[in-house]
Amino acid sequence: IYLFDLTTQAYVGRETGSTSTLSTDGSLLVAADNVTQAHVFAGSVAASLGGPASVGASFGSIHISKQTNATIEPGAKVTAKGLAATDAISAASGGFDVTFDDGNSDPTEIQPPGIATNDLFGAGQSPVTDQAYTKTRNAAPTMASLRGVAVTATARDVVKGQTYSAGGAAKAAFETAILVRTGTTNTNAAVNGDVKADSGESSDANQDVLVSASTDYHQLAIAGALAIAGKASVVPAVNWSVTNLNTSATIGTGAKVYSSADTLVVAKGSEHLTIVTAGFAGSTNAAFDAQVAVDALTTTVTAEIEDSATVDANGNVVVSAVDNTHATHVAGGAAVALSLESAGFGASFVYFDIDKTTTAEIADSAAVDGRGTSSTTVDVLDGSVSKSGDFATSSIHGVAVQAQTLEDIQNFAVAGAAGFYAGVGGGILYTHVNSDTNAVVGKGARINQAGGTPGNTQSVSVTAGNDVSVTNGAGGLFVGLAALGGAIDVGIIRNNTTASIGEVAVVGAAADVDVHAVSRENVQSTAFSSAEGAVGIGGSVSAWTLGKKLESTYDTVSTTGNDALQLSSHDGQSPTYSDFGSYGDGQANRTDASTALSSYDADASSPTGSMLAAGIGDTTASNMVAATPGSTEVQDCLLY
Repeated sequence: IYLFDLTTQAYVGRETGSTSTLSTDGSLLVAADNVTQAHVFAGSVAASLGGPASVGASFGSIHISKQTNATIEPGAKVTAKGLAATDAISAASGGFDVTFDDGNSDPTEIQPPGIATNDLFGAGQSPVTDQAYTKTRNAAPTMASLRGVAVTATARDVVKGQTYSAGGAAKAAFETAILVRTGTTNTNAAVNGDVKADSGESSDANQDVLVSASTDYHQLAIAGALAIAGKASVVPAVNWSVTNLNTSATIGTGAKVYSSADTLVVAKGSEHLTIVTAGFAGSTNAAFDAQVAVDALTTTVTAEIEDSATVDANGNVVVSAVDNTHATHVAGGAAVALSLESAGFGASFVYFDIDKTTTAEIADSAAVDGRGTSSTTVDVLDGSVSKSGDFATSSIHGVAVQAQTLEDIQNFAVAGAAGFYAGVGGGILYTHVNSDTNAVVGKGARINQAGGTPGNTQSVSVTAGNDVSVTNGAGGLFVGLAALGGAIDVGIIRNNTTASIGEVAVVGAAADVDVHAVSRENVQSTAFSSAEGAVGIGGSVSAWTLGKKLESTYDTVSTTGNDALQLSSHDGQSPTYSDFGSYGDGQANRTDASTALSSYDADASSPTGSMLAAGIGDTTASNMVAATPGSTEVQDCLLY
């Protein structure tokens, strides 16, 4: 049993009400980094060759409570000139570089299970594509060189556990293996004071401010049990995990940040779960085998410029929140009873619940300026999906608020049971995904309103993207004089993807203002069962519910610039009323609005005249009647 309670901190300024002043001709790095590795191995062997029974159990438990903080506290005043004559600093820029290698033969380290082999499935045919089943995963923070100020917090958790239990007896054997993991990891990087990164010389204006928080969580858990007995054998195996991960990068309420080049607020989370639960029960009379894998994962990733903060950058301002989850669960087992009046029962159950909230936000009343004059560009989602299914991107200068998430899930539950008299069992999968992805410019925020000379390509992008892919397989083989088997795969996806600019926000750009929300769901579910016997009953059920809220809107927004506002909601639906609202606010011309309207026809699904009038804001809307008009009639009502 392992218990971890860890705190890692790096900070400038600390006491409430105090003022800390720091000035340097070079650069400033405030960095907190924590790496936690927990390896738990538990095993038991029980045998009773002459006695009536054997009982064995193995139990492993890991609990982690961890806090990693890097902060510039309220009241602190920091100036870093980052002069060209000084050395640049190397800072964690957000995210991790992940590699897989063949590992080693060290018996003290837990090795990959190696179950996704070509020997079982044939070359390239394994349903398990997770490399962590055959290779050792390694993660290192992505580093960048910069001059200016960097506040970074990084946390890595590597949790590996194995529990095995085996036993045998002349009459009865009971063996169980239980592995439990719980924990909470908080990773925070924050600027709550005043920060300036500027050389003061126009010939050396390449100073950045970076606020970055990153969490990487990798879990490899294997639980297995084996029991063989003359009369009866019972083998349950349990894999249980409850994990909470919170990652935030913020510029705090009322803070003031200036950079001669770029200001970056980046929060990234990555989770990689590899879970195996297996068992075998053998007996001449009765055999019972059951595997249970329960995994609950909750993550919060936030990148935010908070209420009333001021951020001014001659280059780009980036607020980015990213959370990528890869999870694979395999549960399998068999129960075999061989005598004439024997019965075997085998079952495998996988329960996986994931709840994610990922937010990139410029909060209410914040003032943010990114003039887009630096040489660097920012890659943002452009709201479209390529033919291959990938989200397309474009490069911009200016202000980018972007939230992006990925859920890549594979679950397999397979069971087998055989008895001369009866073979009973099944494989059950339950998957629940609730992932909210939000890119937000809050109420009353002022974007690019401080003045100064912007670059010709200065733009504002507010984008949110979610990509979920699920591959599930549940099934079993059941043999007996009477055979009964089944497979059930039940899944629910409730993913909300939102990009928005709030009420009375003022947004300016020399080029474009884009608001995009894009989402994709890909589910492959296979449920199979085979019951072989004089009486064989088998069945399989696959039931999935996909529900989402995909939005891309703005409300009562004042915008300036050429081609200033483009709205798209790529969910396969027709243009939203916000498309007509952009015409009414003067951000799109008549042709743009007419093109959007051309998809409507005079049928029951068309918007009513009052709806369109409200969106268009046309003073001649009284010409439109309550009856549903066609696109030609509506276009005739538009102002030239």
